[in-house]
Amino acid sequence: MQHSKLKTKESNSTDTATALSGDRLQQLLLQLWMTSKSTVAERLEAICRAQALLEKNMLDEQARLEALDAAHKLAGILGTFGLPMGTELARQIEMAMEQAGKPGSVDAHALAGTLAQLSELINQKSAEIPSA
Repeated sequence: MQHSKLKTKESNSTDTATALSGDRLQQLLLQLWMTSKSTVAERLEAICRAQALLEKNMLDEQARLEALDAAHKLAGILGTFGLPMGTELARQIEMAMEQAGKPGSVDAHALAGTLAQLSELINQKSAEIPSA
């Protein structure tokens, strides 16, 4: 009997520690989002510039590579912030930017739609979090 009371106490202790560590993790992720928000916005802007150039048939290699790098980095981080769909959209943009070096290989209109969805997800995330 004594042994089962001990187990219950240990179990309650573990549950409390897990809840506290979960709360602490959420706090840390919130802080990370707050410090990363401007970098995320800069990466999104690099993709927007490349997409605008692509629509005008003026995409140069430097802009394409910047957008490719930005999309790759966004794909890697957005899931951490609870945006798995953002990761998927960024991957689609990354793949499009890989192909954009070949004339006529990317549908600029479709890319604009994907970019709009990604931008909306990021803006929603920013709106959910109070300003510091």
